[in-house]
Amino acid sequence: MENADARRIELWRTAMGSPELLASAAGVEGAASASGVARVRAAAARVLGGSGGEAAGGELARVALTIAEGRRRLAGKWHDSERAVADSPGAQMASGTVAARWKAARFARAMGDDAELVLDLCCGIGGDLRELATTLGGRVPVVGVEVDSLRGWMASENSPGAQCRCGEGAGDATGEGVSRELAGALVHLDPSRREGGGRRRRGLGELTPGVGFVERVARAALGAGIKLAPSVDAHELPGGELEVLSEDGRLTQAVLWTGRLAPDGHGVTRATVLRRDGGREARSMAASLDQREAAAVETTDAEGASAALVPGAVVWAVDPSVERAGLLGVLASKSGGIVGHPGAGLIVGGDAREDEGWARGYELVDRCVWARDRVAGLVRTIAGDAGPVLVEVKTRGGVIDADRERAALRPRGARGGGAELTVFVQRLFGAGSPVEALITRRMRV
Repeated sequence: MENADARRIELWRTAMGSPELLASAAGVEGAASASGVARVRAAAARVLGGSGGEAAGGELARVALTIAEGRRRLAGKWHDSERAVADSPGAQMASGTVAARWKAARFARAMGDDAELVLDLCCGIGGDLRELATTLGGRVPVVGVEVDSLRGWMASENSPGAQCRCGEGAGDATGEGVSRELAGALVHLDPSRREGGGRRRRGLGELTPGVGFVERVARAALGAGIKLAPSVDAHELPGGELEVLSEDGRLTQAVLWTGRLAPDGHGVTRATVLRRDGGREARSMAASLDQREAAAVETTDAEGASAALVPGAVVWAVDPSVERAGLLGVLASKSGGIVGHPGAGLIVGGDAREDEGWARGYELVDRCVWARDRVAGLVRTIAGDAGPVLVEVKTRGGVIDADRERAALRPRGARGGGAELTVFVQRLFGAGSPVEALITRRMRV
């Protein structure tokens, strides 16, 4: 390890060893005030006992503030975020606990006598690594590989049951050492999807390590789970199963499963709905390409959907994982509903079983071509004298500014006790169709 890396890690180790310093940093949020930073610097000086001078105290204070921000980023994402060793970028890139456990369970099911180890390549701060180590419980070595020495050290601190190789040599996922191990390994790979400035990179060709390495891992390993952006184009991927994960209704990642980690075969897409609070079991739905195409033909009917969109009809807004995995028609077929257009994300009629997490149900109150004044008038009439508690606006395709219209549609002087309304404003039947408003009431399970 280079001396500079060793010094950085020692600073982090010192910060982690001082509860007083970390507590003072935890009290400083966002745009830190001068007084807040001064308190952290004073705590850092006490930790150092005067050694290293003011500059060293400033460095240690910055590390403590970085740890505090990393932990804030992980709050709600890791069940033990208050003990995590993380910086903000590492926290943003790390898998959350519920997703990491879901993936680790697949590794456990795929273990065989010939699996010599589990590799977590480009493991970052260890979001997946620690759950792999916990779930596999010592059945085989679980090894994290990370080229960034500091992040690799973070992973080792966050994943006490795993081994970590880090730095330019041992931590190079593309090196010969890893290549020799692939044939006997189950592999998790999380290639970088961010540039130095933090902007996310979407395309498969923009990953680091690149697509050639992704294909090599997919081909050579006993099985691989390759973490990708949920927006990835499935047509760019090597053969395998593509799983799209949502957590609390928000897309978080896609995973390309290959080899023995893809037991349902290639060409399958899967949507998985997870809850971070553990309040509902995970739900998962999968279909082959043939099944997806057949379901789309069976359920897509613009005229039928339009005719069914009358007051009292039920409109289902599907979880984004279902739509992103191309399973809208499959869910519509299972629930007995109609799809007006696959890009609308809505199912008309049927019963999509909200209690299973696949969709949220709304009762249609009125429908019209979008015009703000007209819709506002309808909202006032529906809400009555009390006015709505909430007017929620959902849109897609950038056809309106949802925040602006939410404020415009809420009746003046509205007070509690009225209706709760959700207004969908979008093109219901694809490009070229008019922008329409569906005024609805949220159905309760």
